Amino acid sequence: MMPLHSVVLLVGIQIMLISASFSILIYAEAQNALNGNLINIVGKNRLLANTIQLELNRALFHDYDVHQHIDIAITNMENNIHIVKNGGIIDDVEIPPLPPEFDSDYDILYMKFMLYKSMVYELLESRDLDFDSVEGAD
Repeated sequence: MMPLHSVVLLVGIQIMLISASFSILIYAEAQNALNGNLINIVGKNRLLANTIQLELNRALFHDYDVHQHIDIAITNMENNIHIVKNGGIIDDVEIPPLPPEFDSDYDILYMKFMLYKSMVYELLESRDLDFDSVEGAD
């Protein structure tokens, strides 16, 4: 009976090792999916920044009224930034909150975003003032 117990023990150990390997692979894939989702959000923000710049260019040089487009893009960017920090759901994908060790990096990012936002609106306001003064001169 002793060899049978040894075989059963070895088979049991192999089953545990295989199960542990699958568990580790599942965890690694979940982390990769999370990283992919965060990269998607960053890509969306890059696209939104390009949209803002395009609309701002149209407003400054081609006399288009693009306030609504810019407002929507900036609001979406800000929402995405908050979701990365606090967690939430975006495009039916749940994003966990940012780990606390990245709080200082997030604060820097958010300050730069707020500066960007204020600069965009200052440019739009200066464009509106310039066109109003030109129209008033007629």
